[in-house]
Amino acid sequence: MKGIRLSATKPKILVADDEKDVLEFMISVLSREPYDITGASSESEALALLRKNHYALLITDRNMDSKNSGINLLNWVTANSPDTGVIIVTSYADVSNAVEAMKKGALDYVEKPFNFEAFKVKVKAVLERLELKKDHRKHLESYNTLNDEIIGSSQAIKNVMELSQIYAHSEGTVLITGETGVGKELIARRIHNLSRRRGKLFVECNTGGIGKEMIRSDLFGHVKGAFTGAVNNRTGKFELAEGGTLFLDEIGEMDLDCQKYLLRVLETRKIERMGDSKPIDIDVRVIAGTNRNLQEAIGQGSFREDIFYRLAQLPVEIPPLRERKDDIVPIAEYFLKVEGELAGRRFKLSPEVKKALEGYKWPGNVRMLKNQIHLAATMAGYQKSREITPAHLNIHAGESPGRSLKVREDSTLDDYHREILRQLLSRHRNNKRKVARILEVTEATIHNWSKKYGI
Repeated sequence: MKGIRLSATKPKILVADDEKDVLEFMISVLSREPYDITGASSESEALALLRKNHYALLITDRNMDSKNSGINLLNWVTANSPDTGVIIVTSYADVSNAVEAMKKGALDYVEKPFNFEAFKVKVKAVLERLELKKDHRKHLESYNTLNDEIIGSSQAIKNVMELSQIYAHSEGTVLITGETGVGKELIARRIHNLSRRRGKLFVECNTGGIGKEMIRSDLFGHVKGAFTGAVNNRTGKFELAEGGTLFLDEIGEMDLDCQKYLLRVLETRKIERMGDSKPIDIDVRVIAGTNRNLQEAIGQGSFREDIFYRLAQLPVEIPPLRERKDDIVPIAEYFLKVEGELAGRRFKLSPEVKKALEGYKWPGNVRMLKNQIHLAATMAGYQKSREITPAHLNIHAGESPGRSLKVREDSTLDDYHREILRQLLSRHRNNKRKVARILEVTEATIHNWSKKYGI
């Protein structure tokens, strides 16, 4: 059967079933989603397609040409295309066989007759799980260059690196503290990648600014009907991280009620999905991160003291960038190298820029520095310049990057472009031709930017 091609950039799915109406049903349902779908009506046809193409997901009937068609295809995928996920299709009477298939590597199963919504939800959930595994594998494969991502030679960052290596050999809960943008997630990944759990998933969950109902669902999952809008079952982050590590960022912003549920999980190593009283055993290492002073939060009544001591079994504090001046230029050069590789050119920092970078206090820390280097490389690229000068960042030693730009530390690149263009036009009395020469772009480009930014 000819495949239905939606987009070359979308997940490729191979659907195999020898019952024509079932095959057409699955293709019809999935064709409404952003997937690239191909159908096969036999084991041999599916195998030929698998040998020729790479698919993100195989959805196969367990019984086609033979009783074990689906298992045969599963075995082939396991041996030859381990990145491909498999969902087994089975009848209600053969669910036990589907469970057996999952033990052999299938990620899920669906039962005939189909539930329209449940089928779509399961396919989406499996694809998300595969993407999560792909992301984890990418980080795992780059483990040897992990230290290149955590740049710095200061004694402060060396201490953090040493602690993370020590903590990696423990199963205790880690609490990473530090200002926004210091790299808490990088240290959490480093601990995971050095631990015995490195072959399993590293799952992140931002616990700040989310309603208590949604964060509970995100962490522990829910069953259909658990609350208004819960139209399907949902697997939570704890289950996704089984055997691996769960990083709970912004833990200091977590709702007090949810803290109570989290404490129970840390104590019992069991979770309960919302709307379900059946406990589920979990084997997950928890690492938490926060930019808040949790001791102060305890005094204010917004954070539980008992959960604080549970989380802070192994504490590590990442110093702000202003206390690691020796690390600023090496980090900037690393980011600049990445920008250069993306732009196809080699940038370098001028001595004046290095001095200015070291002289600034960096309230947004490494994240802010990264954004500034991205801005500098973009502006230098427009001017076909290879050297980053103070003019590209408009900073001076002891002065905030962009202070005269009147933009916040969390501003987007467009915010910087808009303000730079506004100031240049103002400084040169709206002479677009002159501004175009300064930025080494065409006058038409200045007109287009002015229109885009409403200047």
